Amino acid sequence: MRANDSYAGYVGVPTIFRHKLSKLVAVRVTTLKDYSLKGYKFYLKNISIGNYSQQGSYVSGIVTSASAIGQWTVDKTSEVHEYVWYNTSGTGTGEEIIYDSTSAQDVASIAYPDGIMLLPQQFDDPGDNPDYTKVPYLKIKYDFYRNDYTVETKEAIVPLYDVFSSGIQMNKTITLTIKVSDSQSVIYWAPQMDDWSDKDVDISI
Repeated sequence: MRANDSYAGYVGVPTIFRHKLSKLVAVRVTTLKDYSLKGYKFYLKNISIGNYSQQGSYVSGIVTSASAIGQWTVDKTSEVHEYVWYNTSGTGTGEEIIYDSTSAQDVASIAYPDGIMLLPQQFDDPGDNPDYTKVPYLKIKYDFYRNDYTVETKEAIVPLYDVFSSGIQMNKTITLTIKVSDSQSVIYWAPQMDDWSDKDVDISI
């Protein structure tokens, strides 16, 4: 903490604010490889997070720091939430998913243009046959066009336990990259968690 600053009779008390929540700030999609030579096309239909607990209790010590920011205890008996980041109806009407070997394309969210605030938490291992009516999950749905003009709607759903191996950590911004393929069983989920920049707040007394 910085030394106090004095200005014309006021003493500034420097306070470092660290976020106690986390925030999903971006979702990006691409194809696993370049399918253009095969004439394949992919159109996004839905990206959503479901069965997410958003209630809990927070405790911390008297003095917090970047390494001792406190801890959440999630109330898993409370109401869970679904967040639809992207959704469209109709075949082939969604945003086209383009291959890019260096950077996936951003998927803008109409419902959450400023991102989604998330309660930090660990996820339980759901086992081999998850019950997706109860298990926190991430879902993507897309239309897959073959070169014979046939179309198939594919949907992949995965427990958040498998996406975030160390859970949703406090004071993080999250960028989620999803890579789809012509096979429903080959979907890659690549989350990136960055430090949510500490914010200096000067309070004058």
